Amino acid sequence: MSQLELSLGPVYFFHRYDLGTLAKTLGGLQYEHSVNLDKPRPVRSVPGAQQRQALDLILDCVSPSFLDLPPSLASMLNPPAPGYGDSREKFSSGTRYAFDSLGAANTAADLVFSEILYPSRCTRIVEMHARDESLPSLEEVLARTSERVFGVVPTGKRQAEIARGVQSVYVDRLMDLVDADVPRSTRSRALAELMAVVDKAKARSQIGSPESLAHYRLLASEIQKFLDRPMGEGKRSAKPLAPMPGSPIGCSMG
Repeated sequence: MSQLELSLGPVYFFHRYDLGTLAKTLGGLQYEHSVNLDKPRPVRSVPGAQQRQALDLILDCVSPSFLDLPPSLASMLNPPAPGYGDSREKFSSGTRYAFDSLGAANTAADLVFSEILYPSRCTRIVEMHARDESLPSLEEVLARTSERVFGVVPTGKRQAEIARGVQSVYVDRLMDLVDADVPRSTRSRALAELMAVVDKAKARSQIGSPESLAHYRLLASEIQKFLDRPMGEGKRSAKPLAPMPGSPIGCSMG
């Protein structure tokens, strides 16, 4: 049973491959490489309805119910037995011997937000919307993402803890986008969304469970500190645990 974690890893993160493909729809282009000048085919944007549907499907992957592990499975994930070496399929962990299920959920959430908020993708969304207003704007993408992240109603305390982790990962990636080497047209929209999030966090830091109050107070404090920092000062924030390398699955690295 101490090796069960090695089988779980590729399964838990298996959606990462479809996720990467689906994310290419956001701000995506349809084109063909051609050297035939007699029949040029113009570059076409992925239709707006298709992009919005893709975004909704991607955001399903940060739902606490999607990220959670059944308690019966979590209780079977024992520490590795003596004599068994490390493996590339092993989860990164911040809990040492205990299986870090919350860390795994944060890692999975980061796979999603690192795709949605990829700097060049966000800049391309701004560009494509400027050409065609029927396509999603970056403001819309960020607003829909925030709505799903902060509008979730968790089932039970465990999923509430997962939801708070997802929110933290989203804020970290949003701050990364504000700091990214992209045009001001992209950074300004990310900054506007970050300011909306801090207002939301401050409002929620007034009432709720002790865990919720502590979470939103810290979140609001970290964002405010980020916004108030001196010009040019680097962002300091914790990063989620890294996922295992992925493909090829089951290969040793000797």
